Amino acid sequence: MELRLLVTFEKVATVLSFTRAAAELAYAQSSVTGQIRALESSLGTELFDRLGSRIRLTEAGERLLPYARQIIELTEEARAAVAGAAEPAGALTVGTMESLTSYRLLPLLEFFTTAIPGCGCRCARPSATRPAGHCARARTTSAS
Repeated sequence: MELRLLVTFEKVATVLSFTRAAAELAYAQSSVTGQIRALESSLGTELFDRLGSRIRLTEAGERLLPYARQIIELTEEARAAVAGAAEPAGALTVGTMESLTSYRLLPLLEFFTTAIPGCGCRCARPSATRPAGHCARARTTSAS
């Protein structure tokens, strides 16, 4: 069962017209008809009752439709997950001296977290046990 056949089936089932489905999918009507026949052949059952110029779903088509929609939705979710988020996300860890954090950096970090809600900021102050080059995970507010 190919995804494109399920997409075509779902469109035809939604609009109940091979012609309208073809127009919406930018296919020739003969392509839509061929894809539906190929799907019916692979499943071994008819999915539509053809009543002259009108069509309706058979019982098998009614049973398949929610699965087709779920498969299409999961495929779209998988594509989005692989492509990555549209906005940045994650944590920005900044290591700096306390004077810079308190007076100059904190307003910038607050702006950053407001502008990009999927990202959080963490500040680490250098100390005797943590030199300036080492960033520990501490909350922005703990630096003020």
